[in-house]
Amino acid sequence: MKKVFTIGLALMVILAITGCYGPQKITRMFDDWGNQMYVDSPWLAQLLLYVGVFGIGMWVCSIIDMLVLNVIDFWGESAFRGYGTPFNHQAPTVPAKK
Repeated sequence: MKKVFTIGLALMVILAITGCYGPQKITRMFDDWGNQMYVDSPWLAQLLLYVGVFGIGMWVCSIIDMLVLNVIDFWGESAFRGYGTPFNHQAPTVPAKK
């Protein structure tokens, strides 16, 4: 069991340091949402950051992206087109000054 754990851990580290994660669409949409929330309400955004909502949300989104969505994106589109899929971030909209 220890050998399987060590091999699995080594494989995860190798995959993590290669940086080939794909477009990470869900994670980047969550990040855009967090940026917009900070523009709209910085106090609420900081509270959610300190409570851990953003950290847990980023972790869950990253896992979903890496294990499911990036694999589908790669084998469904990118591998056969020969180029990757870009992600266009949304710029936060700044409310008008009062």
